[in-house]
Amino acid sequence: MIEGLENGIQMILAGICAGIAIVKAVTTRNRTWAFLSMFYFTFFLGDLYWALHIIFYHKTPEFSFIPYLNWISSYLFLWLIMYYVQDGKKIAQPLKRMWSIPVFTFAMAIFYMQYGAYLNNTITAVMMCTLMVRAINGLIIEKEEQGSVRKSYLLNILVLMFCMMEYAMWTVSCFFSGDTLANPYYWFDFGLTVIIGLILRAVRKVVEQ
Repeated sequence: MIEGLENGIQMILAGICAGIAIVKAVTTRNRTWAFLSMFYFTFFLGDLYWALHIIFYHKTPEFSFIPYLNWISSYLFLWLIMYYVQDGKKIAQPLKRMWSIPVFTFAMAIFYMQYGAYLNNTITAVMMCTLMVRAINGLIIEKEEQGSVRKSYLLNILVLMFCMMEYAMWTVSCFFSGDTLANPYYWFDFGLTVIIGLILRAVRKVVEQ
């Protein structure tokens, strides 16, 4: 019951944000809005499949590669948003100075692999690594270029929070179960829903500034 309700709220929010982003993309012909609409739409499709499976089968999908394919696609569009917001600028710091990011993402992937889904965990690790590196890169660029300070600060922070919230959800799901509020998974998922909504505001701040 709680999972279905929370998933439904997240799905509706992603759908509304996708609609707003599509309208903005059509009216402004701005590439960033187009990528944002794709981010929300693919995330919405993943939530839709998950919600329909719960409604018809009263349980979470046993084989979840279909919704995860949509969610991983949404990570790609989120990366493209930051890439264009940063004008395609190269990584401000060599990757070796951010060694903790790939170490963390691939260590977590290895941990999750004990539950299977080897390919999915590997692809997710790559996408999460690139997202976090690009977000940190954006913060470094803003610090170095005083003329654009805090232009995309909120977006970069939200992307980092988005990644950390996803990892929190995946990790607690390995140790907690049950469709009650005592399961911290739902609290992290609700936090993710809030972040998803705030990304729209952050992109609007960047594009319209």
